[in-house]
Amino acid sequence: MSTRYRLGDLLTVDELAEKLHVAVKTIRDWVYRRKVPYTKLHGHLYFSGQWAEAALDNAAREPLPAGHPGTIVRRRNTKKETEIQPGKEDAK
Repeated sequence: MSTRYRLGDLLTVDELAEKLHVAVKTIRDWVYRRKVPYTKLHGHLYFSGQWAEAALDNAAREPLPAGHPGTIVRRRNTKKETEIQPGKEDAK
């Protein structure tokens, strides 16, 4: 199976890492594990910008509606803090 790339659409390792907000090492690991399509030209790795956009689109998730069982409800600390006034000893 052959994949065709457009020259203007190619991203370097650094550009792809920045676009996906991951480390360069992660991109190189994905290449090693063949988790990302790439092409190699004169010893340099290049990636499809269209693939990067599709990967970002596929990773997007819709927010859950309020009250959904999967939503996290953050509560403020309801414990009241008691002030210790100077000069008063603890009566224990």
